Amino acid sequence: MKGSHVQVAPINCNLSNLIVFTTVSNGEHPETILHQHESFSLRVTVEFGGSGAIALMPLSLCIKVSFYAEPCGLGSKIELGDTSIDTSARTFTYTPTLTIATPTAVGLVAEEIYQVTAVLRVGALNSPALIMGFIDGLIIQIYA
Repeated sequence: MKGSHVQVAPINCNLSNLIVFTTVSNGEHPETILHQHESFSLRVTVEFGGSGAIALMPLSLCIKVSFYAEPCGLGSKIELGDTSIDTSARTFTYTPTLTIATPTAVGLVAEEIYQVTAVLRVGALNSPALIMGFIDGLIIQIYA
């Protein structure tokens, strides 16, 4: 045998729909206004496409999403936590969701407005990522 040729087919990955939601609807405020003592969740949508996605999904790769909040005024970025899902055959859309006990539990304070960012990493956790990306722009407000 003279040699081998390996070609990695194209893979598309779309990170979208960064949202916040609560399990108990408040009714008087939009979902982006959170009471400091009520739980909430953050979710994104990760969609794979292209001819290479069919080969990639059965490899049980880790889709890890880390969430951060940064005050819109002065202040440091706060790590909210991360969540992971493994890929599976014939599944091309994933919705990693992080549930947070309360804003206070992760260091978010009342009377502050934050921009939330989600950072995506796909691949083995102890190796360089195959796919990386981020999405931001979600604004949340905490009240007492």
